Amino acid sequence: MRKLLTAATLIVTSSALLTGCGGGGGGAATTSSSSSVTGATYASFVEGAKVCIEDSNKNVITVNGTELCSTTAEDGTFTIQISQGVTLSNDNRVGLYVVDQNGDSIKIADVPITQLEVDNSTNVLEITPENLAAGNETLANQIGALIHAIGGDLDGNATVVDLSNATIENVEVQTQDNQTEPLQSLSNVSLVDLLKNKKAIIIKNYHKLLNKEYLIQVNATDSQEPVTCKLGTVIKKLNYNWKEHQKEIEEHLQALQYLASGNVQQFEVHRLASLIDSISKKLQTIAASGLLPSDEGSDVQSVVSELMNIVEDLKTNGLTEDTKDEIQNALTDVNSLIEALSSNNNFSIKRKAFSLQKLASVIENLIQNSTEVEITQQTSNETQVQLNQELEGSNQAQVQTNQELQGSNQTQAQANQELESSNQVQENQELQSGNQAQAQVNQESHEELQSSNQTQS
Repeated sequence: MRKLLTAATLIVTSSALLTGCGGGGGGAATTSSSSSVTGATYASFVEGAKVCIEDSNKNVITVNGTELCSTTAEDGTFTIQISQGVTLSNDNRVGLYVVDQNGDSIKIADVPITQLEVDNSTNVLEITPENLAAGNETLANQIGALIHAIGGDLDGNATVVDLSNATIENVEVQTQDNQTEPLQSLSNVSLVDLLKNKKAIIIKNYHKLLNKEYLIQVNATDSQEPVTCKLGTVIKKLNYNWKEHQKEIEEHLQALQYLASGNVQQFEVHRLASLIDSISKKLQTIAASGLLPSDEGSDVQSVVSELMNIVEDLKTNGLTEDTKDEIQNALTDVNSLIEALSSNNNFSIKRKAFSLQKLASVIENLIQNSTEVEITQQTSNETQVQLNQELEGSNQAQVQTNQELQGSNQTQAQANQELESSNQVQENQELQSGNQAQAQVNQESHEELQSSNQTQS
């Protein structure tokens, strides 16, 4: 099985392949009807990122004043609507953006569609930190660290990176003479392009939920500290390891492939088991830090055991009503634990608690969506039954109408026969009367002729 990697996964849901096929060429495909491109953005889950389809000049495509863009949800998913008649080719690109405080889009990276790996069984197009970095592992780690830093994850290991609460106030780029200039003065360039050219970037960033303003400095890839964050006088080296995130992200991509193939139930089970396992592992890391009081450490271990049992139940029994209740009860315990961890004075513990909170929110939404899907399906089934009953009643009424029409036709045929018989009798009587009258005329004529002959004689 081919190795699956993803930072932003695009699944073409139209029957037409919008992106063109194969390498080389420049073949174009025009959509014959409105369609969509759906997928997910990962460097962990990335929420609030802007994903757009670009032309060959790296400009976002606009149709009737509307950009071909979407914003990622808290589980990284997105859908880009494609209008009828839009022509895309191998020269098109896919861009990943973050929006600054003025509503302007700052591009993190873009890649040609033909550069993306394609899984022919599901039409999955993949963007990864690895292919954004053209195979440079150090640069891939740097790209991932940059995204986490913008999202307020200053440890680089959060499962959910929230860009929707991040505000980029300013971006400056170091020039060759060690001066800086605003990013806006550089024409249509991405942050990754700058990193590839070994230019240092200084980003002034603010995150609402953290309520902190900080500077992100991204140095050349060969630096000992490629990404650092400065909060006041404290400088943190941001550690992000793409390979450590890779296995978890592959599992999420597998879940998306279940969904793309129509196996919704398997998608729900796989995704939930993976996310709950992620909470369990992060809690174990917190417990192993030695920074918690003994009673909180005991509570953490208890919740971890509860979560591990749920994962086993999911794998064994699937997403039943019982497992849903188990998950809801466990999330109650997790949220209580998060509240306790958030009051800890250690910033690292607070940051991990924030990451856990976002992850728990994703799980709660997945459970809710699962229930809504079941209700919708049940309602749909009930509606279909009602429609079938109404159709059956309509068919029965039609049969009755046909029978009545047939009876009416038979009555009409009988009436026609009676009318025909009546007409025939009347015609025969009139003919008979006519013959009698003619006979009388003939008799009178004969008698007159005979009288005339006698007189003449």
